[in-house]
Amino acid sequence: MKDLSPDHNPPSGCYGIDLGPRNQVVWYGTCWLYSRSEMAHDVLFVLAKIEDLKIQASILTYNSLLYNLRHIGIMWDVYDEIKASGTLRSEHANSILIYGLCRQLLLQEAVAFLRENEGKHFGLCVASFNTLVSRLSKMGY
Repeated sequence: MKDLSPDHNPPSGCYGIDLGPRNQVVWYGTCWLYSRSEMAHDVLFVLAKIEDLKIQASILTYNSLLYNLRHIGIMWDVYDEIKASGTLRSEHANSILIYGLCRQLLLQEAVAFLRENEGKHFGLCVASFNTLVSRLSKMGY
């Protein structure tokens, strides 16, 4: 079971190293590895370190993190990081978020997200609507 307590320490692999901005691929890989292992707080620690180093994470990095964390609540924190970083959000990121919300049975949040982002330039795709309608159908609505 993963430790998701707020007093969780930063990843031990990050202590005492200063890779600097020259090794941004290592930081992205570390972030992805932690997300793949569902070490949610470690992901957020690495994202903060990336931000401190003034490295701009790509939307591909964020999409990968969202995908790996889509079934736990911390995906909202990653999505907030995308917005805060100024990285352009993508249709794919939105679809992952809708899918994650539906899988967590947070249907009201999914509908609110769709309404909030209706007509925005980064768009929503048909898959987002299909995911939501499918989950609503399974729930008996």
